[in-house]
Amino acid sequence: MPEIGQDGRVTERADRPWGTYTVLAEAEDFKVKTIQVQPGQRLSYQRHSRRSEHWFVVGGEGVVTLDGESIDVRRGDAVDVPLGTAHRIQNTGNVPFVFGRRCLVSGHANGVSRDIGIPSRHGRRMSKARLVITAVVVEGRSQGEVARAYGVSQGWVSRLVARHRAEGDAAFEPRSRRPETSPSAVSDATVELITGLRKDLAGQGLDAGPHTIAWHLEHHHQPRVSPATISRYLTRAGLVTPEPGKRPKSSCIRFAAELPNERWQSDFIHWHLAGGTEAEIVSWLDDHSRLALSITACPVTTGEITLATFRAAVARHGAPACTLTATAWPAPPGSPAAAAAATPSSTNCAAPA
Repeated sequence: MPEIGQDGRVTERADRPWGTYTVLAEAEDFKVKTIQVQPGQRLSYQRHSRRSEHWFVVGGEGVVTLDGESIDVRRGDAVDVPLGTAHRIQNTGNVPFVFGRRCLVSGHANGVSRDIGIPSRHGRRMSKARLVITAVVVEGRSQGEVARAYGVSQGWVSRLVARHRAEGDAAFEPRSRRPETSPSAVSDATVELITGLRKDLAGQGLDAGPHTIAWHLEHHHQPRVSPATISRYLTRAGLVTPEPGKRPKSSCIRFAAELPNERWQSDFIHWHLAGGTEAEIVSWLDDHSRLALSITACPVTTGEITLATFRAAVARHGAPACTLTATAWPAPPGSPAAAAAATPSSTNCAAPA
């Protein structure tokens, strides 16, 4: 709300998420403000295409960022912000940071030109439409110059300016690209048939899936609708219970050790060699790095072989804190595996890799 000061000057005060500012003096080619930034807050990172600034700190301490370079400032310091320099200021103290800002405008009125690639901390980000309209309407630049500066067509700039003149600030908001009409869309009557068939078939205990509904629509009601479209409308009507085919990744538990040698895992796989010979491969993995500590090929895996490969891996890599294995138990007496283990060839294993 503008106010009249004791000296007769018109001032403007406004609150912002980071603090407040007051306009002390303003003309066509300059503006003077005092800005108060609350502790821990900072202004948005921005640059201006048609104005330079001079800051003078009158209270508190903070950090000024100019094109990515940080400068510590306190009371009595002054900072110049050249034209086109990306800048912001942050209060790093425990008391409000107060500084004066004088803006010298090149050419026209006090319009702000923010770079669209510099987002604001407080969630405000100037859209390209707003930038284009501001450059033409506020800064007075030609439509051709603005089109070249922002990499857009002059026709788009002209349409934006005409929309702003007709609608005001509503022209700044992005518009939906959805067509006004969709001739191939399913009619409301067909949508009612789909939901009605779903309820009737389900109520009779019959299959009420999209393919069944599509068959009933085609043979009893004439409309031909794809099962995918039927499924989409059933979902919109809340008639489908979500049943994801895959478990979400958040539900998976990864058995990974935090440190090397915290846990080893052992397993074996069956393998067919050339000539039809069968073998089993026993492996030991470090559950932290997934390093293959031992890979051993045997005719048949037994508890003795698993223990032997474990001891060989310990001799090379040190003992783990624990193991996780399903192959450490000896074969049951009388089983084929136990008979094979009793023969001399059962211990003829390849050396650990």
